[in-house]
Amino acid sequence: MVLEKDRGYIFLVTDRKLSGFREGLLAALAEGIDFIQIREKDLSPRELYDFSKTIMTLAGKKAGVIINGRADVALALDACGVHLGAASPPLSEIRKIIKDGMLLGYSAHSLPEAAEAATNGADYIFAGPVFEKKEAPEGSPVLGPAFFNGIKDIVNVPVIAVGGITEITLPRLLNGQAGGIAAIRSLISAPAAIVSAYRNIQKA
Repeated sequence: MVLEKDRGYIFLVTDRKLSGFREGLLAALAEGIDFIQIREKDLSPRELYDFSKTIMTLAGKKAGVIINGRADVALALDACGVHLGAASPPLSEIRKIIKDGMLLGYSAHSLPEAAEAATNGADYIFAGPVFEKKEAPEGSPVLGPAFFNGIKDIVNVPVIAVGGITEITLPRLLNGQAGGIAAIRSLISAPAAIVSAYRNIQKA
């Protein structure tokens, strides 16, 4: 699978402990999200496998499922892809073991890190936090929407805005430079509003 740099993908990142998670996920799928990233770091590999298999069943053909941090689980499930970060093995090594066509994502917290990930084979990059720091590693600065100004000229894969994506903050991405958005809470609690707001921004 090859992602288009300007497509404007929507990623729902999971948190199964959120109230109304299943209902919100199903609603988000109905609204047309593109991908679900399974991010459940407290689960054992077997628990992650079982949980991800359930999510894949729910998603069907509506959205691709990407496993965070566990290439082995992604391979066992024949998932859409695997998502890595700075603490993971090198992208180039993971690329050698995953199947052809599987997506390889990466979380970056600076422009040099994003550019390096793209050079090393990432198919898409999460860049953040854009608006807040709750889900970012300690010490990661808030990048701000200006981070995406001109990024298409530097990084040749979709760069996805993550961190504090809400109806209120989305208009600040109006420059259209981000290759998509990713969210946890807002896409579970108000999927229709977030998807609609983002699609309207794309049309502006």
